[in-house]
Amino acid sequence: MELEDFIKSYAGKIEAPIGKKTVFFKYLFHEVNNSSEPVFAWMKTDDNVWHRFFMDVWIPYWEVLNPAKALQYAKDGHENSIEDYIKDELEEYVDDEGGKWKVVNILELYNLLDKEILNVEVTYKKENDPTFAQLKLLIEEDVEILINDFCDITETELIINNNKIT
Repeated sequence: MELEDFIKSYAGKIEAPIGKKTVFFKYLFHEVNNSSEPVFAWMKTDDNVWHRFFMDVWIPYWEVLNPAKALQYAKDGHENSIEDYIKDELEEYVDDEGGKWKVVNILELYNLLDKEILNVEVTYKKENDPTFAQLKLLIEEDVEILINDFCDITETELIINNNKIT
Protein backbone atom coordinates (compact mmCIF):
# COMPACT_ATOMS: atom_id res chain seq x y z
CA MET A 1 0.00 0.00 0.00
CA GLU A 2 1.31 3.41 -0.94
CA LEU A 3 1.66 6.04 1.79
CA GLU A 4 -1.03 8.20 0.20
CA ASP A 5 -3.49 5.27 0.22
CA PHE A 6 -2.60 4.47 3.83
CA ILE A 7 -3.22 8.07 4.85
CA LYS A 8 -6.56 8.15 2.99
CA SER A 9 -7.60 5.00 4.86
CA TYR A 10 -7.01 6.43 8.34
CA ALA A 11 -7.06 10.23 8.16
CA GLY A 12 -10.19 12.11 9.06
CA LYS A 13 -12.71 12.81 11.79
CA ILE A 14 -13.79 10.39 14.49
CA GLU A 15 -17.42 11.41 14.84
CA ALA A 16 -18.59 9.34 17.85
CA PRO A 17 -17.41 11.66 20.67
CA ILE A 18 -17.92 15.00 18.91
CA GLY A 19 -20.56 17.12 20.63
CA LYS A 20 -20.53 14.97 23.77
CA LYS A 21 -19.23 16.01 27.20
CA THR A 22 -16.49 14.26 29.12
CA VAL A 23 -17.29 12.56 32.43
CA PHE A 24 -14.24 10.25 32.70
CA PHE A 25 -10.82 10.46 31.03
CA LYS A 26 -7.73 8.56 32.15
CA TYR A 27 -4.56 7.65 30.28
CA LEU A 28 -2.27 4.70 31.02
CA PHE A 29 1.49 5.30 30.68
CA HIS A 30 4.40 2.87 30.65
CA GLU A 31 7.68 4.16 32.10
CA VAL A 32 10.95 2.39 31.37
CA ASN A 33 14.49 3.71 31.87
CA ASN A 34 13.51 7.35 32.36
CA SER A 35 11.16 7.39 29.38
CA SER A 36 7.40 7.51 29.58
CA GLU A 37 5.04 6.58 26.78
CA PRO A 38 1.24 6.85 26.63
CA VAL A 39 -0.32 3.45 26.00
CA PHE A 40 -4.10 3.97 25.79
CA ALA A 41 -6.97 6.03 27.18
CA TRP A 42 -10.42 5.36 28.56
CA MET A 43 -12.94 8.15 28.23
CA LYS A 44 -16.64 8.21 29.07
CA THR A 45 -19.01 10.75 27.59
CA ASP A 46 -22.27 12.12 28.96
CA ASP A 47 -24.32 9.82 26.71
CA ASN A 48 -23.09 6.86 28.83
CA VAL A 49 -20.73 5.66 26.09
CA TRP A 50 -17.20 4.47 26.83
CA HIS A 51 -14.36 5.21 24.41
CA ARG A 52 -11.07 3.31 24.46
CA PHE A 53 -8.43 4.69 22.13
CA PHE A 54 -4.76 4.76 21.23
CA MET A 55 -2.37 5.07 18.29
CA ASP A 56 -0.05 2.31 17.14
CA VAL A 57 2.21 2.34 14.07
CA TRP A 58 0.31 5.32 12.65
CA ILE A 59 -3.05 3.58 12.99
CA PRO A 60 -5.74 5.08 15.22
CA TYR A 61 -7.74 2.59 17.27
CA TRP A 62 -10.98 3.98 18.65
CA GLU A 63 -13.53 1.66 20.26
CA VAL A 64 -17.02 2.98 21.00
CA LEU A 65 -18.86 0.99 23.67
CA ASN A 66 -22.51 1.77 24.34
CA PRO A 67 -23.84 0.23 27.60
CA ALA A 68 -24.64 -3.15 26.02
CA LYS A 69 -21.28 -3.38 24.22
CA ALA A 70 -19.48 -2.20 27.37
CA LEU A 71 -21.08 -4.97 29.43
CA GLN A 72 -20.12 -7.58 26.82
CA TYR A 73 -16.58 -6.16 26.66
CA ALA A 74 -16.34 -6.53 30.45
CA LYS A 75 -17.73 -10.07 30.43
CA ASP A 76 -15.29 -11.05 27.68
CA GLY A 77 -12.58 -9.80 30.08
CA HIS A 78 -14.07 -11.89 32.93
CA GLU A 79 -15.48 -8.91 34.83
CA ASN A 80 -19.04 -8.11 35.92
CA SER A 81 -19.02 -4.47 34.82
CA ILE A 82 -17.10 -2.19 32.51
CA GLU A 83 -16.05 -0.14 35.54
CA ASP A 84 -14.41 -3.23 37.07
CA TYR A 85 -12.73 -4.03 33.77
CA ILE A 86 -11.37 -0.48 33.44
CA LYS A 87 -10.21 -0.47 37.06
CA ASP A 88 -8.19 -3.63 36.38
CA GLU A 89 -6.86 -2.34 33.07
CA LEU A 90 -5.78 0.96 34.64
CA GLU A 91 -4.09 -0.66 37.62
CA GLU A 92 -0.76 0.91 38.54
CA TYR A 93 2.11 -1.49 39.17
CA VAL A 94 5.74 -2.31 38.44
CA ASP A 95 6.22 -5.21 36.03
CA ASP A 96 8.84 -7.97 36.15
CA GLU A 97 11.22 -5.97 33.93
CA GLY A 98 11.02 -2.91 36.18
CA GLY A 99 8.64 -0.98 33.95
CA LYS A 100 6.19 1.20 35.83
CA TRP A 101 2.58 1.39 34.69
CA LYS A 102 0.92 4.59 35.86
CA VAL A 103 -2.35 6.37 35.26
CA VAL A 104 -2.84 10.07 34.59
CA ASN A 105 -6.32 11.40 35.32
CA ILE A 106 -6.70 13.81 32.42
CA LEU A 107 -10.22 14.76 33.53
CA GLU A 108 -9.03 16.10 36.88
CA LEU A 109 -5.67 17.41 35.73
CA TYR A 110 -7.26 19.65 33.09
CA ASN A 111 -10.66 20.24 34.71
CA LEU A 112 -12.52 18.55 31.84
CA LEU A 113 -15.63 17.36 33.67
CA ASP A 114 -18.66 18.15 31.50
CA LYS A 115 -16.56 19.90 28.84
CA GLU A 116 -17.74 19.43 25.26
CA ILE A 117 -15.59 17.58 22.75
CA LEU A 118 -15.50 19.91 19.76
CA ASN A 119 -13.47 17.79 17.34
CA VAL A 120 -11.52 14.55 17.06
CA GLU A 121 -9.37 14.08 13.99
CA VAL A 122 -6.48 12.00 12.68
CA THR A 123 -3.91 13.65 10.42
CA TYR A 124 -0.50 12.70 9.08
CA LYS A 125 2.36 15.16 9.19
CA LYS A 126 6.00 15.38 8.24
CA GLU A 127 8.24 17.59 10.35
CA ASN A 128 12.03 17.25 10.38
CA ASP A 129 11.86 14.02 8.36
CA PRO A 130 9.83 11.50 10.35
CA THR A 131 6.27 11.25 9.15
CA PHE A 132 3.93 10.83 12.08
CA ALA A 133 0.27 10.28 12.81
CA GLN A 134 -1.53 12.72 15.04
CA LEU A 135 -4.79 12.17 16.85
CA LYS A 136 -6.12 15.56 17.93
CA LEU A 137 -8.93 16.14 20.40
CA LEU A 138 -10.24 19.68 20.80
CA ILE A 139 -12.26 20.27 23.94
CA GLU A 140 -14.17 23.37 24.98
CA GLU A 141 -12.22 26.17 26.64
CA ASP A 142 -9.33 25.74 24.20
CA VAL A 143 -8.01 22.40 25.45
CA GLU A 144 -5.96 20.69 22.73
CA ILE A 145 -4.89 17.09 23.24
CA LEU A 146 -2.42 15.62 20.74
CA ILE A 147 -1.30 12.02 20.50
CA ASN A 148 1.69 11.84 18.15
CA ASP A 149 2.71 8.39 16.93
CA PHE A 150 6.05 8.09 15.13
CA CYS A 151 5.65 4.47 13.98
CA ASP A 152 8.23 3.04 16.40
CA ILE A 153 10.94 5.49 15.25
CA THR A 154 10.61 7.22 18.61
CA GLU A 155 8.15 7.15 21.49
CA THR A 156 4.53 8.08 21.11
CA GLU A 157 3.82 11.33 22.91
CA LEU A 158 0.81 12.87 24.59
CA ILE A 159 0.77 16.67 24.47
CA ILE A 160 -1.91 18.75 26.16
CA ASN A 161 -1.93 22.49 25.54
CA ASN A 162 1.68 22.36 24.31
CA ASN A 163 2.93 20.43 27.40
CA LYS A 164 4.23 16.90 26.98
CA ILE A 165 2.60 14.63 29.57
CA THR A 166 4.76 11.95 31.16
